[in-house]
Amino acid sequence: ERRERREREETEGFAAAMMTGLGMQLGTKRGLATTTRGKRSGVTFGIQYRNRHSVRLSSVGPGNTNGIRAASVDTEEDSVHGNSNGTSSLREDGSQGGVFPSSSTDCVHNAERKGRPKISDALTTPIVQTSTYWFKDTEELIEYAEGRHKSYEYGRYGNPTVRVCEEKIAELEKAEECLVSSSGMNTATTMLLALVPQNGHIVTTTDCYRRTRQFVQTFMADKMNVKATVLDPSDLEGLEKALKENDVTLYFSESPTNPYLRCIDVPTVSRMCQEHGALCVVDGTFATPVNQKPLELGADLVISSG
Repeated sequence: ERRERREREETEGFAAAMMTGLGMQLGTKRGLATTTRGKRSGVTFGIQYRNRHSVRLSSVGPGNTNGIRAASVDTEEDSVHGNSNGTSSLREDGSQGGVFPSSSTDCVHNAERKGRPKISDALTTPIVQTSTYWFKDTEELIEYAEGRHKSYEYGRYGNPTVRVCEEKIAELEKAEECLVSSSGMNTATTMLLALVPQNGHIVTTTDCYRRTRQFVQTFMADKMNVKATVLDPSDLEGLEKALKENDVTLYFSESPTNPYLRCIDVPTVSRMCQEHGALCVVDGTFATPVNQKPLELGADLVISSG
């Protein structure tokens, strides 16, 4: 009994490992005999485990819209509906047979690809927590690649929930576009690295988030030879001098500042920067777009930390 239980657990673990992605490799290891069988445009994979238990994984094909599904354990009784190697997951009438004998597999896969409502049916956008997305067939995937089917490919490239958040923030800020990142510092550092070239020049203020200023004065100075002029937030004469004497790439300040809540003259600072070809970036975290819209005041870019 212990040996059978161990074999069953190993089989279930192998099934779980198989379901982690489509780019799997089937091989022979510790008595695992693998078989593959083509079926129209879909492929069904079967693994026979010591002729006692088997694991099945079937990809979608014509007439089968259930997507990729797996059986953790397939007993000899279940294999009546398939061939002797346990490679089929469909009954003769086309229905799914013995696919979810494991409750743990039920928890993962039930309702995920069959019978669930579309996201657009919800009044509000739900929190989408997946990293990968599903296409019902190859034709739909091709349509997505050619821009004829709206969907998502991978979490790194987009997420429905995040995209809705970006569109809401862009609307609040009256911005053309918005990009949400993992943290406020990630936003600040990505912005600086993207806009300031090697040997560039930044003007920033004394009263700002210390880690941001440290990134400019240490990392960017050491790694990119970027020069920095640090001014009092209200020092417009110092800003005019810095813009005239240096090839300034970017002016960056919080408004209100952290932690003293000092506000810069965004319209004046923006105009001065534009006259000298420098970008004006405002961190509006403390005000939020409800109280201040830097872009409407003339800034080129606004960032914030939520």
